[in-house]
Order: sequence, then structure tokens, then C-alpha cells
Amino acid sequence: DTAFVFVIQSYNEAKLKLDEYKVEKSITKQPRTFKIPGYTIPVVNIEASPSTVEIFPFDYVIPKEINTPNFTILGSGFSVPSYTLVLPFLELPALHVPKFLELSFSEFKVLSIPRNIFIPALGNITYDFSFKSSVITLNAIAGLYNQSDIVAHVITSSSSVINALQHKLEGTSSLTRKRGLKLATTLSLSNEYVEGKHDSTISLAKKNMDASVITTARIHLPILRMNFTQELNGNTKSKHAVFSSIELKYNFSSPDLYSTTTGTIDHKLHLESLTSYFSIESSTKGEINGSVLSQEYSGTIASEF
Repeated sequence: DTAFVFVIQSYNEAKLKLDEYKVEKSITKQPRTFKIPGYTIPVVNIEASPSTVEIFPFDYVIPKEINTPNFTILGSGFSVPSYTLVLPFLELPALHVPKFLELSFSEFKVLSIPRNIFIPALGNITYDFSFKSSVITLNAIAGLYNQSDIVAHVITSSSSVINALQHKLEGTSSLTRKRGLKLATTLSLSNEYVEGKHDSTISLAKKNMDASVITTARIHLPILRMNFTQELNGNTKSKHAVFSSIELKYNFSSPDLYSTTTGTIDHKLHLESLTSYFSIESSTKGEINGSVLSQEYSGTIASEF
């Protein structure tokens, strides 16, 4: 009995406080009224009077009373009277929330951004070209091969009734990726008047770099003969060392100009570098002999340091 009486008293006190709260809220919050001004439609000569809309004194926007305007058609005497529409009070249902409420939301997982870009392996690429005419025939073959080593190869050749237009050019370049990087290139050209060859090798390892370049060229024209040789070697094994050598020989002869010239040029350079010292050795030698209009001349040059 005591417990039942306590529950009844608590309920009555809660209801009393709730009624007082509703009265205070209704006093502090007055109904809101929106006034719509009158207007006239000029084309059809219709005049509408001002109208009002009264809203409940609560947070949700639902009209309590709507006063519709009256419409009058000017010059005809026809009019529609104003009406007042009263809407019933809206009571929201009570929501019962359990004491222990658990809400679960979906999980969003941000995928990791890849740090590496994978490029598919390149296959083999080949190219063929040919051209034929009554004067000259051209052929060209090129290829790029990606296997254990990357190799590029090109061959061009021509045949003609004119000897000066005949030539053959062949080149090969390979990149080896075992135990570091090694790039080797070979290029050769043959013609009736010009010949040349180039060989180069560049090796890159973790603690060493080695380079070797050899180039030779020959020119044999009716009035000019020339031989050129260039060699370059360098490495960083025990010390930084570079050796360069250039040699040039030429012979010019023109009976129409009554002139002849022969000469040689030789240049050598040796460079060494360590943390404690730096040395350079260079030598240049040259010689020339010839005649112009039957007047002979000669000269020499020598330089070392």
C-alpha cells in the first residue's frame, strides 16, 4: 500500500508540473500570424483582398487558422466571399525510448593508396622500310628487343647506279641490367667517300664507374684524304682517372690550284684525382707541310704541361 501511494503521489506531482509548463509556454509564446497583402490581376480585372494565416505557438510550422481572401471581378459585380478555415490541433505521439539504447553505424574503410606504379613489360618492336626507283634503292630495318637485355638494332643500306649514293649504316645498342648497368653502343658507316666507326661502353656499379669510347673516321675524296681517331677512357676504381687521345692526319692536293698540304695533329690528356692531390698532364704536337702556287711552307707546334 505504501508503495502504491508513493507512485500515485509522484504521478500527480509530475502531471501538475507538466500542466504548469504547458501554461507558461503558451503564455510566453504567442500565436504567429502572417498577413498576405491584397493584389489585383490587371488582365482579367480580378481584385483579391488581404488574407491572414495563423500558426501554432510551437516550433513546427503547421497553420492553425487560414483566412482566405475574397475575389471581386471589377465592373461585373461578381465576387467570392472570404472563408475562415480552422485546422485541428496536432498532437504528436509520445516516443518511448528504452533505457539502454544502442546505435550501430556502418564502418567506412579508407583504402590504402598504392605507392608503386606497375608498368607492363615492353615486348619486341620491329620496323621495316623499303623504297625502289630507277636511280636508287633504299632499305631500312629497325628493332627493339626486350628480353634479358634491352637491345636496339638498326640497319640502313642503299644501292644505286651512282657510287656516291651507295652506303650502309649499322648500329646496335644494348643495356645489361646484371650486376649494375652496362650500356654498349656500336655504330658503323661505309661509303665510297666516307667511313666511320664508333664503339662505346659505359658501366655503372655500386662503387665503380667505367667508360670507354673509341671513334674512327676516314674521308677519301679526290682532293682530300683525312684520318681521325679519338679515344677516351675513364674509371673510378682506385682513383679517378681519365685519359683522352686525339689524332688527325690529312692530305690536301689540288692541281688546279697548284696547292698541296699535309699535316698531323696529336693531342693527349691524362687526368688523375684523389682526395689528397689533383694532377693534369697534357701534350699537343702538330706538323704541316705544303705549297701554294708553287711556294712551299712548313710549320710545327709542340706544347706540354
